Amino acid sequence: MSASHDIYVIVAMTGERIIGNDNKIPWHIPDDLKMFKQLTTGNVVIMGRKTFESIGKPLPNRHNIIISNTMPPVAGAEIYSCFDDGIRRAKELDRKIFCIGGERIYKKAIEVANFMYISWINDNYDGDTKFPDFDLCDWELVDNVTFKEFSLCYYKKKRNYYVPGILQG
Repeated sequence: MSASHDIYVIVAMTGERIIGNDNKIPWHIPDDLKMFKQLTTGNVVIMGRKTFESIGKPLPNRHNIIISNTMPPVAGAEIYSCFDDGIRRAKELDRKIFCIGGERIYKKAIEVANFMYISWINDNYDGDTKFPDFDLCDWELVDNVTFKEFSLCYYKKKRNYYVPGILQG
């Protein structure tokens, strides 16, 4: 797998794994948004329908892939009915692949991702959507940067698991 086929999970969450409330991010942290934009610009972003609806439009300067069975065509984005098809298409684009949410996309992405960027939010927030359970012991902390309201941690998967159809070529 070339570096351009690396799959990243990128998420901001509280210590309780809260990532959303009522289909919105429960906090507004400009430095986190700036880091998200810096990391994902020029690359591929894969998201579910609800995440797309919460954003309201395709993210500029990124190749947007939406995973949905019900979404009508959207100018500036490609829509695939299953995650595996979205990943396959993203690999054809020869760029970094960022899975940006929501909960169902993250659950599938954790299985195939090589890297994770997690913005650990310092404060607690109420929410109805959590990042899926995962074992942090499967990930090696490579780097972290501390900001006033969060810490951005960069993790690399310790071992690569073979998932038929995803990690090939």
